[in-house]
Amino acid sequence: MSSSLVIKDVKTPLWNQIIDSYKADGWKTEYEYDQFDKGIDHDFVRLSKNGEVLLFGWDNWFEGEIRCSDERRSEMEARFNLKFKLGEGKHLNPEMIEKERWFERRQKKVWWQFWK
Repeated sequence: MSSSLVIKDVKTPLWNQIIDSYKADGWKTEYEYDQFDKGIDHDFVRLSKNGEVLLFGWDNWFEGEIRCSDERRSEMEARFNLKFKLGEGKHLNPEMIEKERWFERRQKKVWWQFWK
């Protein structure tokens, strides 16, 4: 991903529409947040296709964010006929992405393996 900036302030219905659109185009869900507050307080999705990764972060205060290459952002803007706002990520910063990786590792183990 070439830009350190993320797409910001994506309203929830559009954020979900973008994810659904890419899934319909064959993008694979590599990870999806699955804790009790999913879609209520927080959400996170990582899609991939042909070695490219799209990160989607959301919370109920700041709406959605998307981290992708500049080229993919341009393609999204054309696909949805809009211009995204860019800025520093609140959900998709290194600390939050690492937190999601921790949840992902935890998901892959059953409870007795996690506590070893």
